[in-house]
Order: sequence, then C-alpha cells, then structure tokens
Amino acid sequence: MDSPPDNPSLPSRIIAAPILLNPEAVNRTRRRIAPGALRAWDSAGAGDFLDAVLAGAPYLARLAARQGETLGELARRSPEAVCAEACAAARAWRADEDEPTAMARLRAAKARMHLAAALADLAGAWEVTAMTRAVSDFADAACQGAFAAAARLNRFEAADPDNPVPGAFLLALGKQGAQTLNYSSDIDLVALWEPDIARQGAAPGLRQAYPDLGAPAQRDDRGRLCLQSGSAPAP
Repeated sequence: MDSPPDNPSLPSRIIAAPILLNPEAVNRTRRRIAPGALRAWDSAGAGDFLDAVLAGAPYLARLAARQGETLGELARRSPEAVCAEACAAARAWRADEDEPTAMARLRAAKARMHLAAALADLAGAWEVTAMTRAVSDFADAACQGAFAAAARLNRFEAADPDNPVPGAFLLALGKQGAQTLNYSSDIDLVALWEPDIARQGAAPGLRQAYPDLGAPAQRDDRGRLCLQSGSAPAP
C-alpha cells in the first residue's frame, strides 16, 4: 500500500488495546516468541498491548512466533512500510525459482502482511478502510506473483513480471475489485486472454496452454500445483 516513508512506528500510534482476558496465556505465549522482538515492544512501552493481543488471538500468536523478525520490526517501523515490503515480496520472482520456493515465499509474505495489518488495526492506528486496503493490495500482489510463477511452471518465459503471459490477465471481482477484502475473505477472479496476441506471442506448442493459465494457482487432490477456474482462498 502507498504510504509516506516517514510514518511513525506502530507503538507510538496505539490509541486502543484489547482487554487482557486470559492472563495465564501471557507467559506461555511469550516463551514461544523471539526474546529480541519482545524486548523491542517492551522498550517501546507497548508490551502490555502486545500481551493482550497475543493472549487473546491464537492465530496472531502463532504468526508472532514464526515471524519474530517482523514482530521486532513493527516495534520500530510503520505497518505501512512492512505491508509494502510484503507486497513487493509476493510479486518478486526469479527465473530459477521452483514451485516449493514460490509457495513458501507467498506464505511468508502473507504472514508478514497479516501480522502488520492486524496489529495496526487492533491498536487503532488504522481505520477499517486502511486495513481492508492493505489486505486487498496484498491479494493483488499475491495474484500477480502466483500468475508469474504459474507461467514459468507452464513453460512460458516470463521476461516481464508485470506481464508474464502476453495477452492474458486476471480481473478481480467483488471485494477484491472494490479494495474491501477483510481477513477472512476469499477472492473471485475472471481469467481473460486475447487470442490474437496469444497467437503472435506464444510458440505453437504453447498456444493451447493459454486458457489453462488464466485462473488462480491451486493444488489438486494429489497436491500438485494446477490452474483452475472459480473461487480461491484469499492470500
């Protein structure tokens, strides 16, 4: 999401905090999180806020345990900057990247964005519209990154990451198109491709692959990466 580079750090913007409903969970949760990340929040005077959030939100506690570096960054940097970097990581691609690496990159970027957006939301640092825009921006970035990865796996040479398959594109509908996705939203995409451009830009043996490329990457019942039409879980 677009933001000034000098936005203040998240702890300095906390204007709301959840009630600590489960004090017994605090020590258990803290033992799972990188000590350096906890010290950063405690030093910023925001340790109580973090304890209340993570003790009451198991999903965020798991993210914090896996994303200790991101959690520590959020004590010093703005959530806008962290979310922008997560989007850039989701869009990134390498010619030699295999399927497991691409999937791991997208999952790590999603976790980074979710942690930043949720903490900013719960702190009152963001309005609801800022949160839905951040989630929607990441969904756009993840679709672009997944489409470029699928193009490579289907033998298209994605020389341009912004246009990995000339003549083909995905159209976002519903909440993604309106930039109003929330944490539990799925995404609905329409895949379109221009036959004339496809005939000009693809080798003869690849032309029949265009209709298959115009849909979100998913896994079939054997765990293989494939491309299907219809709804896909939100990134």
